[in-house]
Amino acid sequence: MIPRHFQITIAFLLLAILLSGVYFIQLRQRERAKTPAATMELGAQSSSKAEHIRILVAYDDDQALRWRESAVVLPTRRDLRARAILHVDAI
Repeated sequence: MIPRHFQITIAFLLLAILLSGVYFIQLRQRERAKTPAATMELGAQSSSKAEHIRILVAYDDDQALRWRESAVVLPTRRDLRARAILHVDAI
């Protein structure tokens, strides 16, 4: 038979794992709810002209880094520009 203090410790650990899992699921849902609003802000700023940027793309199969050119419409706000560059499809 397992001593009582070990049973209590295991029960607390399982409860902590369960609660942290629920917390992480809620965090993921909040982030997913924020994402469409951010992409709508990026799309709303599309009145400016397209800029040519160079992107360094990592290819895991070849274990290589290659530069790719892409034409992208970037917003004027700096934080939105960085987010738009991260969402560029370079291939």
